[in-house]
Amino acid sequence: MKIAMLCHFTPPVHGAAMVGDLVFRTLKQSHSVHARRLSKTSSLNGIGQVGISGYMHLLIHFFWLFSQIAIRRSSLIYFTPAMDGSGWYRDAVLITWSKVIRFLSFNKCRVVLHIHMRPKAGRTKHWAWRSVSKNVELILLSPSLLSDFEYLADNTKVHILPNCVPPAEENVDSKRQPGMLLYLGHISKAKGIYFLLDSLISAMETDSKLKAYSLKVPLSLILTGTLLVSKDEILAKINKLQTLGIACELKGPVYGVEKYALFNRASVFVHASFSEALPLTILEAYSVGLPVVVRRVGGMKDIVMPVTGVFFDNELELVSGVLSVLSNIYDRGTIQSVYRNNYSPDYFSKNLLKIIGS
Repeated sequence: MKIAMLCHFTPPVHGAAMVGDLVFRTLKQSHSVHARRLSKTSSLNGIGQVGISGYMHLLIHFFWLFSQIAIRRSSLIYFTPAMDGSGWYRDAVLITWSKVIRFLSFNKCRVVLHIHMRPKAGRTKHWAWRSVSKNVELILLSPSLLSDFEYLADNTKVHILPNCVPPAEENVDSKRQPGMLLYLGHISKAKGIYFLLDSLISAMETDSKLKAYSLKVPLSLILTGTLLVSKDEILAKINKLQTLGIACELKGPVYGVEKYALFNRASVFVHASFSEALPLTILEAYSVGLPVVVRRVGGMKDIVMPVTGVFFDNELELVSGVLSVLSNIYDRGTIQSVYRNNYSPDYFSKNLLKIIGS
């Protein structure tokens, strides 16, 4: 089968790009695949933005899609569209253009949209989405995310395919550290970093169970990832937390052995993001058997279960959830089996080929 992929690849490193790399490797083993990078940016901040410098890149997309559909006669066009920002309008136009060329060239190729992010509120009621969603196939990351789409055309086919991560690095020399909390991801307000810090500060300022626990087991918090907020603001909160008795360290992005060493050291992985589809960091935690405390949003509702961690909806539940995980024994092997059976590359590739066709 001839396939054309217009999507994200690494670098920069983010969920959709990492999955894009795997999709390309999987499909090229049994299909003829031509791929093009959707965004020309090499930074996380530029994803989903077009700007003046991107219009030439966009124009090339138009010609590339025409050649793939009308000349090469590709059987399937694979997109990873943005669902917010100016990138959404760019991708809506590109998808519509693909369907126009498909019609004019009498090519009955499939158009598959792999959705990696939650749409902005009201976005899927918009005229652009109504146009985009007709005569296409959607790949969503979890069943719960279907409720994000207020409108789907009658002929829109929906597939469910959870993301995946590679197996944990082996021979990582690190031991589980009691009382260590870990966050790994973008350091931003939207990811709930300020909420997390403020919740812990509030709990330690009161005569709380968390404060009592910290007197028996020293608590620590590691924040690692790309800094997308004011460094002065976050350092002020970190310093406040440290004066209250929780050791806190702010690190930059980590990869490979260093990243999995942190996962292995941690006692709990905390994810306080206000809006998520299905973050890869949760799956990476599962791959080493690390329990999680996560906000009940988006696809989280489908991937977190009693044997892997707890949910929270507010500040008090976050703190009580951390205490619950720290105070109870979670079986590492059970959590890792959840990863192997649902979020491994083998599971992903097998089900991707069922959707695309082998």
